Amino acid sequence: MDHLVVDGLVLLLLLAHAAVWVVFRFDRSKAECTCSSDPDSLPAVSVVVAARNEAAHVEGLLDAVLGQDHDMFEVILVDDGSEDASTSMMARRAAQDDRLRWIRQEPSGKKTALTRGIREARHAICVFTDADCRPGPGWLREHARRHAAPGRTVVVGAAPLACEPSLLGRWQAFHAALNRFLTASAIGAGSAYLATGRNLSYPRSLFDEVGGFEAHESLISGDDTLFIQQVRRSGKAGICWAETPAIQVVSPARDSWLAWIRQKRRQTSTGRMFDRIAALRAGSFHWSLLLMWLAALVTAPAMIVPVWAVSVLLMARMLAPVRASSHEPTFTWLLPVFVPMYLLFSVTVPVVGMLKPPRSWQSRSSSSGAQS
Repeated sequence: MDHLVVDGLVLLLLLAHAAVWVVFRFDRSKAECTCSSDPDSLPAVSVVVAARNEAAHVEGLLDAVLGQDHDMFEVILVDDGSEDASTSMMARRAAQDDRLRWIRQEPSGKKTALTRGIREARHAICVFTDADCRPGPGWLREHARRHAAPGRTVVVGAAPLACEPSLLGRWQAFHAALNRFLTASAIGAGSAYLATGRNLSYPRSLFDEVGGFEAHESLISGDDTLFIQQVRRSGKAGICWAETPAIQVVSPARDSWLAWIRQKRRQTSTGRMFDRIAALRAGSFHWSLLLMWLAALVTAPAMIVPVWAVSVLLMARMLAPVRASSHEPTFTWLLPVFVPMYLLFSVTVPVVGMLKPPRSWQSRSSSSGAQS
């Protein structure tokens, strides 16, 4: 093939990928939730936490939740067969504070634990997080403000990571910022397919109306991403994005590359059950990036440097406002390395996760490092 034709093809793919970024950024600008400004209209909420073997973390979470400046709430702790000190810790804290309820069940999985918590909730709005997370004092108030606004809403909140300024920490900060960008842009476009169970809220009644977790109960993940897709398909509630500092929930980053890979393998294992809209939305970003690089590598090596440079510049430009609103270290100067690393990740870990999904969920402190 004539080299001018090949170079033209690579250039066309590069322009197509740049166009995807521009469209996604425009969509992101439309994703933010509407908030109520009337403090007397805020609803009471039920915080649902599923935990297993989280003795090192759950007390810190309870301290953060009990210190909220929105005082109309309860906390439901569903202990999924813990074998460490978290069982006695949760029971003790529940006995000391009537805002806490501790429910013990035999180990049945996170989705069973969450379902139990939703069923036990006394308030109309359920807010979800994980045992190792640390919400700020305005967290529940900000969720309540969004549910007090007109309409029925699922609130997808930003959940940045507390990262060390190491190579691993900066890599996780980059990956988390990109996921937040993709999550918000999909919500803004009306094609929501991503969420994080660390910072999520929706009406309790919506859970049963869209079928709960029944369609994907065999997977240990999907209580956030696949549920969000069910809500979108049903049309029974709107979905909005929230990333103001007060609503953000911070959780610790993984402390080893192996633990991070295991986490991503678990999270990406749901990809085989994505619906068509979700697959098209995710594919438009990842395939445009991969095809652009593959075309340059295989047919036009001279175009590698321009492709690499444009990829880095686009990442830096589009992720700058996302990173600026988080608690994570800067990664911009490492993007020349992280972009090719991300390409390698995209063609390996998600494929392994979909072909061989993990079968059990564990605490962060366990050897598998596989908790949400």
